[in-house]
Amino acid sequence: MGIGTDPNRENMKTPYWKEAEMQWEIECVEKIIENEIIQGCNQRQIAQTYALALLSTWSTDWAKVNAMILAKWPKGLTRIKEMARR
Repeated sequence: MGIGTDPNRENMKTPYWKEAEMQWEIECVEKIIENEIIQGCNQRQIAQTYALALLSTWSTDWAKVNAMILAKWPKGLTRIKEMARR
């Protein structure tokens, strides 16, 4: 039996874990992105966190997040948003 397979479903081609709907959650996005900026993360890394926040049901202070990004990269917010939405 391999990872993501169910012996009772041998004839099925789709692993059972792909069938379940997953909801990604991330909270305190403002603090996480602030910490990532302080730690020297690049725009792609920030965009990954931004993307998780877009999918999450937790509330996010987008004005604060966007202001932090603009303070670090004055022309980077649009790029980060584009990477996050891919």
